[in-house]
Amino acid sequence: MVETCSVSGCGVVKDDNTSLHILPKDPTTRDKWVHFIWNRRSVPEKIPPKTRVCSSQFKDSCFENLGQKRLGFATKLILKHDAVPGLLYRKYTQA
Repeated sequence: MVETCSVSGCGVVKDDNTSLHILPKDPTTRDKWVHFIWNRRSVPEKIPPKTRVCSSQFKDSCFENLGQKRLGFATKLILKHDAVPGLLYRKYTQA
């Protein structure tokens, strides 16, 4: 099964330039993610276990290793522990 971004209207598929991130465990940060994902829609009572957010939804400053990824020294992007999505439909491109 193909994994896609759960953000309303996005649907980006995981590939070499876009990573998908699971919901954080911290309840406060998780709540911010959930409200971003279900933007203007009612949040389900039980969050689906396959809920993911693509790297396109985060500012560059949310990643610990964006420079290394762009230079080819990292194979996947790592989010900072307090990162919260805030961009809609920005496509991550390598510089």
